[in-house]
Amino acid sequence: MPRGRELIQIPVSAVDGDGVLGEVADLVFDARGRVSALCVIPAKGLFRKERQVGIERFVAVGAKGAVLAAAEGLEEEPAGDKTGPAGCRLKGGPHKLWGRPILLQDGREIGTVGDVVLEEETLEIWGFEVSDGALMDVLEGRAVVEAQGAVMRDGAVVLTDLSHMNLQPDGHPNS
Repeated sequence: MPRGRELIQIPVSAVDGDGVLGEVADLVFDARGRVSALCVIPAKGLFRKERQVGIERFVAVGAKGAVLAAAEGLEEEPAGDKTGPAGCRLKGGPHKLWGRPILLQDGREIGTVGDVVLEEETLEIWGFEVSDGALMDVLEGRAVVEAQGAVMRDGAVVLTDLSHMNLQPDGHPNS
């Protein structure tokens, strides 16, 4: 199962194009923990501004690259930013996952989100890598905890026994 960090900086190309169109800068997740968009920085252009491209525009996404159905798919999303209350980013923005505390249901902190583990076929968060600080990560490695039932509450990821994930900020119910 791929880690989120393995999809950052992968090249973006198109089925109908030749060459690299850009690279992935970040992942955007919906409230249920599925990748809803890739933040792509174009390879060419005077203003290489990051663009969110809906996951539905890609025919394949993997550790070796992301392939758009058409080169025009790199154009700006009409709906704009997908990081509002219904989603969060992996490493950037106000609702980023990286670095958030991970709490057990009883409130004990077990570490922070060091990365996410994704289901290969669905690009849905399967688990969280638990970081215990840079030194401990190097000495002991990172544990992985299952993400099912995780909810965002008071700026932390809380592991619960719910049957589904809710990544909306501060425990707002899923729609």
